[in-house]
Amino acid sequence: MGEKTISLSSGMGWLVLLSVGGPAAIGSLIFAATQQISPAPFVVLTAITAIVWVAMLFGFIVVNPGDSKVVLLFGKYVGTLKESGFYYGNPFYLTKKVTLKVQTFETGQTRTPEVKDASTGKVIQEAGLTARKPSKVNDKDGTPIEIAAVIVWRVVNTAEAVFQVDNLEDFMHTQSESALRNLASHYSY
Repeated sequence: MGEKTISLSSGMGWLVLLSVGGPAAIGSLIFAATQQISPAPFVVLTAITAIVWVAMLFGFIVVNPGDSKVVLLFGKYVGTLKESGFYYGNPFYLTKKVTLKVQTFETGQTRTPEVKDASTGKVIQEAGLTARKPSKVNDKDGTPIEIAAVIVWRVVNTAEAVFQVDNLEDFMHTQSESALRNLASHYSY
């Protein structure tokens, strides 16, 4: 799957427009009530304007430095926002955050989940990493060895990172362990 970069309009102009649109709808309803005019058309117009105004508030997208947003429209891939900034797009866009920062981990480490007390909801044990356990493999001559590596990686294709794997970090851990085992079996130590 190929990644395509998209650009959306700045969110600042839309923020100003939408900050004026809400009070204008309320003002038209007050105007209709005070002028002794048949309020039915104004109430319908104000209700439609209010619904559209609320729906349009969901179009704002913020992309932080070092991150990107994969943009979907009803499940179809639209593109990726890679430049940091404040944008406005279709209110029906769904975005998924993908970090573009360089990440590291050591093979053999496992994550411990956060543990909470069932009655109070307070955190008993913070989430973290356990001590590393080097992989036990056989080298080319069949000699058992323990091996570990520090892996440095970053996402290059955000579309593949979102659509081709279920959990990117688990995928990287599994693939790194597999590559390390394969590498160790090709050389004599």
